[in-house]
Amino acid sequence: MKEHITTLLVNPPTPSMIKNKEYILPPALLYLSGYLKASGKDVEILDFNIYKPWEEDAENPEKACFQTLINKITEIKPSLIGFGCLFSGQFLSVLEFAKIAKAHFPSIPIVLGGMHATLFAREILTHVHFIDYVILGEGESQLLALVRYLNKEIQDIRDIPDGLAYRTGQEITIKPKQTYFQNLDTIPFPAYELVNFDDYKHETSHWHNPKGLQIGTPVEVAPASVTFALCIWLGVPDFVIEPQKTS
Repeated sequence: MKEHITTLLVNPPTPSMIKNKEYILPPALLYLSGYLKASGKDVEILDFNIYKPWEEDAENPEKACFQTLINKITEIKPSLIGFGCLFSGQFLSVLEFAKIAKAHFPSIPIVLGGMHATLFAREILTHVHFIDYVILGEGESQLLALVRYLNKEIQDIRDIPDGLAYRTGQEITIKPKQTYFQNLDTIPFPAYELVNFDDYKHETSHWHNPKGLQIGTPVEVAPASVTFALCIWLGVPDFVIEPQKTS
């Protein structure tokens, strides 16, 4: 029997080693959420940066967030918890959050994604018992497939063709990423409705601004620069470029 699945995607706070705390919207989680929502799946985002935990504990900002994580899981009762680990400097923080989540909610599976997780999937699943799945590379279709598997829409996890690592007993299965989006226009728009833009406003008066430009001043951007900012190997989706074109 199919069950109602809600996914909670968590963005850990900026590590204490990074001095610049001018955080931005979590684009990876927003795209993953948009993909899930476009397929009719419920998802929520918990971005710990908006709580500015480093103001409470500069040396260990994670500790200030543990109870918030527990409260959120208790509130929405997710069937899957996903943590983003974009770079290796975040890994210890991600481990702390995943450990807390599994200790309080042992029946909820935990999935990890991001560059660090992609590179070290086997090591993570071998040594970290509270991580259940690792998504490799682009995660939109793989996360949806995992949600569908947990919702019994996919009967056998082996039917997920690629981009996923998981543990069965003591056996670890790594399915390398083989398929990628060939047309960015097929990717649903990020789920911006899941965040409050006001939470991401920063005081910018101290920024280096020799021309004295106001925030929001339109500037001409070369296509190559836009391409690099969005996706270095596929180019820019039309839904981003078209509104920027002027006659």
